[in-house]
Amino acid sequence: MEKFKDKLFIVIPCYNEEENIKNVIEDYNKIILNFENGKVLILNDGSKDKSAEIIKLNIQNKTQFIFIDKQNSGHGSTCLFGYKLAIEQNADYIFQVDSDNQNNSQDFWKLWLQKDKADFVFGNRKPRKDGFFRKIITTILKMCILIIFKVNVKDPNVPFRLMNAKILKKYIEIFPELSFSINSLISIMLLKNKEKIDWVDVEFLKREKGQGSISIIPILKNSKKVITELIWLKKNIKI
Repeated sequence: MEKFKDKLFIVIPCYNEEENIKNVIEDYNKIILNFENGKVLILNDGSKDKSAEIIKLNIQNKTQFIFIDKQNSGHGSTCLFGYKLAIEQNADYIFQVDSDNQNNSQDFWKLWLQKDKADFVFGNRKPRKDGFFRKIITTILKMCILIIFKVNVKDPNVPFRLMNAKILKKYIEIFPELSFSINSLISIMLLKNKEKIDWVDVEFLKREKGQGSISIIPILKNSKKVITELIWLKKNIKI
């Protein structure tokens, strides 16, 4: 099969995913091999486990993979770092996915098939099998965005998104480097500026290995950060 000529960059942030990252590498190696000019950016966000060692071992001889070991700055900040790096390297498209192995990598093709219909194609996690509590958090976030910005974002922070890099570049520089909820902020900016977003239903599986942060104190702290950023966006950006 003839390879795609588009310069696709797959951005994968990683924090303490030693039990999942090998499978994620193998899944997205199969994807990127279909692209003549594609790259996979794996960004180790200061993991305290063996993630970095496992990544280095499993990307040997995978010439389309780029590994960056960085200090911990959080998921949003790491995604933003990856987006900017991809744009600097003249990416045509940027695809972001997390390293927890909760997405079906083959759903990437559902998004890719829609890229000529919309410059931004985002997953809508349906069915979503990561627990009732997380669904409630997303519902609250959607309500906050609707109240503050008067836009309806189906899945604001979904970690499964295909973006036209050239258009993303118009918006990316306004955000602080340490943005916590960068994907939500980008979604709001795009909708308020009437960029076309196409939403595609994708699987979101139950976490089988490793452990996400679901305890109440971190969630409350993170929720405060998100609300603070939404208010900042409303006050400081004319949209």
